[in-house]
Amino acid sequence: MAASPADAPFGGLILTEEARPGPASHDGAGRRFVFCPPAADAGHLYALDVELRALPAPAHLGRALGPQAMRHWGRIEVMAKLLNIPAHLMLRRHLAGEAAALIRAHGLTFCRADTATHWRIVGRRPSDGARRYTVA
Repeated sequence: MAASPADAPFGGLILTEEARPGPASHDGAGRRFVFCPPAADAGHLYALDVELRALPAPAHLGRALGPQAMRHWGRIEVMAKLLNIPAHLMLRRHLAGEAAALIRAHGLTFCRADTATHWRIVGRRPSDGARRYTVA
């Protein structure tokens, strides 16, 4: 288990651990990351995406999302996970300008935890149906 002291999005931790349950993501090198939310937070569902900065974006994502495509892709993938929508369809909705309305409608919030080697983003949504608008 490894965690950086600065890794505390939403008061939780991003760890590199194979067996720990929780919202997880694999970087392009196959390393598994997992988000451990704060124990006291039972009111949210969480999602995590981690992308290795050293890997180039696939050509179609680079064309669609521009510079730092994988940084932007992380947010799209987290939205897809939280809303249970396939990532390629979430990309289409993002490109159609629908992302902001989906974020508002579902009370999504995001927290970046980027490092020198990885683009990392955690997203959450209320699990009890209540809409909560916060800035992270």
